[in-house]
Amino acid sequence: MNTCAVIVAAYDAAEWLPHLVWSFRGQIPHPGWEYELRIGVDGCSSTRAALEDLGHPFWWSEKNVGAYLIRNSLTDLESADAYSTFDADDYMLPHFLTSLLDIVESGRIAGPARVEFRSNGPRIIPFQGGILTFSHNVWTQLGGYRPDRVASDTDFLHRARKLGITASSTSEPVFVRRVHDRNTTSHRLIGLRTQYRKRIKEKHKTLRNNDLLQIELETVDLHFHPGS
Repeated sequence: MNTCAVIVAAYDAAEWLPHLVWSFRGQIPHPGWEYELRIGVDGCSSTRAALEDLGHPFWWSEKNVGAYLIRNSLTDLESADAYSTFDADDYMLPHFLTSLLDIVESGRIAGPARVEFRSNGPRIIPFQGGILTFSHNVWTQLGGYRPDRVASDTDFLHRARKLGITASSTSEPVFVRRVHDRNTTSHRLIGLRTQYRKRIKEKHKTLRNNDLLQIELETVDLHFHPGS
């Protein structure tokens, strides 16, 4: 039996985590696979308290280090056959994992199309990067995410493509993204239009242009908290 580990970095996500956990538990089985959910709390006491109330196991970082270091650290805990990154404030539709694993089994990185609910109603958004599902072989070829707080998911995908690893999208939306003013992309210091994000993206591009595609994995210490 193969294992797909869902990797979730959680910060300021207390109100959304019950729906995320519920959506994970409702995933349609994929033949030959089992699923596990790894949640890493990025130095946020309210998020930690919510998971304790839920009784769901999680890993805790004493300091806030950003989503990509948490993702690296969760993935490094134990090898799985595939990994599926996910955001703590979103939730999966029932066919999320089985649709993505269909693509992963062909040797490609899988990217999900999504639904977004806005003031003018729901919109279907094609895959644009961010949330990815990939095999352990892809992970070892790339070495993990760069540790910067932003844009490292896009960099991961660009590095993969330069190494000849293709990415494909699901034909229909398989998760719901919550749009709110606490999204990282909306943050006044590190959001989409900030100089900080621009500098990080330029740095990543320079590294890729110099063929620095496989990186040395950086992690942070995580402390395990069992569920009840």
